[in-house]
Amino acid sequence: MTWEQIVSIEPRLGKLAERASKERFAANKDELWSNKYKPELTNLVGYYSDNGKLQTSEAYVVAVRKICELLRY
Repeated sequence: MTWEQIVSIEPRLGKLAERASKERFAANKDELWSNKYKPELTNLVGYYSDNGKLQTSEAYVVAVRKICELLRY
């Protein structure tokens, strides 16, 4: 599954990605990831997603990698 496919299923991940890209120069990346992005991401993709198509480890890994890439984490 690609990032584009994931976002087409769950557009809120696209909004999350937009916010992450704006914080790529933040100094507190551990805190941002742990307290802000990971909790929101885990509700949208992976085991806790409301959408069965996104309740896979593959979708979760793709989403985590994308957000971390955008954060430069």
